[in-house]
Amino acid sequence: MKVRIAEYIEALQAQREKIDELRAEYDNACISLYSLSSPTCGTLRAAPSAGDGKFVAALSKKEKAEKRLMLAEQHYECIKKAFALKLDKISDERVKDALRLRYIDECCITTMALKLGCSARWVYKLLQRGMRM
Repeated sequence: MKVRIAEYIEALQAQREKIDELRAEYDNACISLYSLSSPTCGTLRAAPSAGDGKFVAALSKKEKAEKRLMLAEQHYECIKKAFALKLDKISDERVKDALRLRYIDECCITTMALKLGCSARWVYKLLQRGMRM
């Protein structure tokens, strides 16, 4: 089965969204853990003990969120590597460079235009051309 460029791009975008969600979950878990382990409102609190149920639960939640985030990031890198291999088979160098800059290097359109020496409008055209491959 031949996988098209557009399918790789969709997979990269879906995985990036998942990473963003997991990063927010991880950040929230860190905030919860921090709020349980730091002084609040100027009142000194004793350091949480290993038997403190809320602290242990928050720590476990943070560790699980961190593990899910790391796995999602590893999966994203695997998709990027497969996509890079697919790009190597494209004969049009400008299209290949545009796709690589956008989805491997994660450059914005303006940066891509500067690096490719063309207008932003032309960058969009190159990306569209690549999506049809």
